[in-house]
Amino acid sequence: MMPSSGHRILLAEDDPVLRAMTADLLELNGYQVTTASGGARAIESFGQACPDLVLADIFMAEGDGYSLLKHIRAHQTASDVPVIFLSGKSGLTDIRAGLRIGVDDYIPKPFDPDELLRSISLRISRRERKQRLDGLLGRSLHHDFRTPLTSMLGFAELLRATALPGTPIPAAAVTQAAEMMQSSAEQLLELIEKVGVVREIASSSPQLAETYRTVTTSDWLAGARRNCAAVAQKMNRSPDLVLLLEEVPVPVPLTHWLLTLAQLLEAAFEGSAKGIPVRVTGRREGQAYHISVDCSDGVPRPAGAAAVHPGPSVLPVPGPGLDLVRRVAALASGDLKILPTAGGTVFYLTLPEAPRK
Repeated sequence: MMPSSGHRILLAEDDPVLRAMTADLLELNGYQVTTASGGARAIESFGQACPDLVLADIFMAEGDGYSLLKHIRAHQTASDVPVIFLSGKSGLTDIRAGLRIGVDDYIPKPFDPDELLRSISLRISRRERKQRLDGLLGRSLHHDFRTPLTSMLGFAELLRATALPGTPIPAAAVTQAAEMMQSSAEQLLELIEKVGVVREIASSSPQLAETYRTVTTSDWLAGARRNCAAVAQKMNRSPDLVLLLEEVPVPVPLTHWLLTLAQLLEAAFEGSAKGIPVRVTGRREGQAYHISVDCSDGVPRPAGAAAVHPGPSVLPVPGPGLDLVRRVAALASGDLKILPTAGGTVFYLTLPEAPRK
């Protein structure tokens, strides 16, 4: 095993003897090690340690590995740090629980030092490749791809690891793994289709601009309702969705228009707590069509209120997300405004009404 080039590892282990032995092993192989006697102390030191990888026992007296993992995955700037669990008591239930919240690997105790070092090297290398790709794809978009892929690979590995010769895999475990892999595959397919539309919009080709100048989309309400309901269901927010849309012709291709509405709704759900109504209102005013997506406190705001005009450098972009909405608005000679309020956020999209055909 080649020595590391100074990568930082945060080691959370409540057994002082094992903690010292593991730290010595890592330091001998060139790693910079910060130790913690439990998950709670590891959470306290995570921000200061800035680790390239976290190695943690699952069951510790002061804060378990799951709490530490959840803290890392929710971190604003370091949610992609690889996490490897060490445990001598990991059953299928424990492994599944970790996979659901994004653990990268399991190493059973007592561990083989070479196996541990190989896993650490692999996870750190993968993260570095991801970071290089981030410069090309954008961090959030790459994360959107990585999340379902990690889930699929994790559950595939779980099935492989449990498929021992002569030992049948429990039907419940196979069913659960298959359901999770199918859900992840559907997420990937949806994202690929979304990125295809984004690439088309981002091309700024003369043909696309001409399409926006000549297209009239009239019969879109039924499709929009289905899409919005699907977004609400996916995000477990169906009771919070309120649709009050007037069907007005818009100068946007149908696939672009339906995805635009879905992205506005998804951004609203992401920016509000469960139980807060998200009101999607569409109305004609003069020769323009106004879409308001309100995920604040439910108090109506006038479309002309002071708002933030988001540009590429300040607009929050969850994957293709709101950037797609901004590009569609520009192609259609419309306008996207985001109004932060004390109670939340209101998104306003204004488009010129397309001529009826």
